[in-house]
Amino acid sequence: MKCALPTTEPAKAEEGLMEWQPIETAPKDGTWVLLWWPHLHHAPQTGQYSYGWHCHVPSFADEGPGPLNWMPLPVPPTTEPAKAEEAQ
Repeated sequence: MKCALPTTEPAKAEEGLMEWQPIETAPKDGTWVLLWWPHLHHAPQTGQYSYGWHCHVPSFADEGPGPLNWMPLPVPPTTEPAKAEEAQ
């Protein structure tokens, strides 16, 4: 599997969808999602489908079966972090 640059917006988590879903239900339009490979014990990887599943860190997914589950990416924070000066 090869690393691909984002070409579409990430899938946005909607109410009730922040659970692992079967890979058969994942978007196959280049949308970035979290993927779970059963043979990897590190952590879920961001990835997308474009002529096959591609993850953000391709060396993790080069061997073994493809992902079995997926989940939308969480919605990013809407506030900016406090500056170091303001935190003191």
